[in-house]
Amino acid sequence: MVEKDDLFVQRGCELNLGLDNDPCQGAVVLTEGGDLSVRFDDGAVEPYTNLHESWAQIDGSDVHGNNVTIERATVSNLHNFSLTEISTPEVTITKNADLAPGQKTELVIDFDLICFQPSIPPVNQIDDETRATVEHLSGGDRPSLDIPDEKEFHYISTDTADVFGVPFTDTTDRVDYIKNTERPVRTGKIRVKQQRAGDLSHRVERAAEIVTKILEVSQLVQETAPRYIRTKITAIDNTPSDDMDTHYEVLKSGGTSNVSAAFAPFPDKVIWTNFSEYVEEAYDNYTPYVRENLHLRQVLGYYIDARDPNRPVEGKLLSVCSAIELLALWHAREEQISEATGEKIQHLITKLDVETNDLAQMVVSEPSNLNIPEYFWRDARNHVSHGAPNMPIGDLIATQGAVMVLLKRIIRNQLLGSENESFEKLYSMEPRPSISFAEES
Repeated sequence: MVEKDDLFVQRGCELNLGLDNDPCQGAVVLTEGGDLSVRFDDGAVEPYTNLHESWAQIDGSDVHGNNVTIERATVSNLHNFSLTEISTPEVTITKNADLAPGQKTELVIDFDLICFQPSIPPVNQIDDETRATVEHLSGGDRPSLDIPDEKEFHYISTDTADVFGVPFTDTTDRVDYIKNTERPVRTGKIRVKQQRAGDLSHRVERAAEIVTKILEVSQLVQETAPRYIRTKITAIDNTPSDDMDTHYEVLKSGGTSNVSAAFAPFPDKVIWTNFSEYVEEAYDNYTPYVRENLHLRQVLGYYIDARDPNRPVEGKLLSVCSAIELLALWHAREEQISEATGEKIQHLITKLDVETNDLAQMVVSEPSNLNIPEYFWRDARNHVSHGAPNMPIGDLIATQGAVMVLLKRIIRNQLLGSENESFEKLYSMEPRPSISFAEES
């Protein structure tokens, strides 16, 4: 079973730290959970006492002769006046990085991900032991079985790239680890097969923009905030990069990932078997205008914060309210209408054609008696924002649950429209029933 602290990448290197004994021998280390650092053997860099040392950039080379560049590094561990560890958010390992393959040359770029299911439900591929057994049994007079090493799920096609999700052979085990421990580990890859102009760095950056958007829209159904921790060019025109005199690899810290609700579907199995279709449609509608001008990227982040089961109900409700009001504000400004809280929420609900009556009935007995029935959680919002009116914790919990479903419906309609037969479960989202306790007799 994989663990968060297991090593994923370990690369011996020589680094120039600006010290008298440069170059210093160390190792770039990236764990399965996304912890990125440079480690030194005890006594290799001494004497050393500056706990507050930092480097904007550290240069060096690895054991294969590739260039190593370490960004924004800080001292993270000392022992007996010896430097033993440096933390960094990013390490780039390159050789012939200025290579600019022709526009028709295909690059295969793999992004290793934490807290991301490449397929929903997760597909557990055949592990190495089972594969060997099947191949052995299929030998002799029996027909051979063509078992693919990897399964690719097609997500999107653009003018310059095809993008796929790639599970590991033990994806299910890794997802279960996250569910059980609430600690992040790698769970799969996104693979970009790209044809476009530009040098290796430019082409990787353009691929990363696509992957980032896919990860963002996935948050609605993943119930996590995934991140990529390694980007590597694995092939150029069907030739593995390891067989060529070039290398391009970027390691990143996974510190900004968020296990959140750890793949627990809310309110139920909202996406089942058609995750790739969801990615394709949501990505197309996640335009720069929607992502940035309407601030949906930030709204999705609030949604993940609100799904964290370890936060108190007041904090989760504040995140939900902030998300709805933020999106409502920018829709109101687009239409140049009132930015008052109730009016802008009513406009958002109407514009996106979101059903609210069933949710409102969970919070108030007669929603039609409200001045703005669509804004049925006003009292709870004012309680967590301003401290008044007083509300029992049970009422807050019920309200938070209803408004959580509303937020998900809002994001869904923003990304997919108000009707879409392809996503029946996503469109039939029902609130969870409230739990009530009978009074003692």
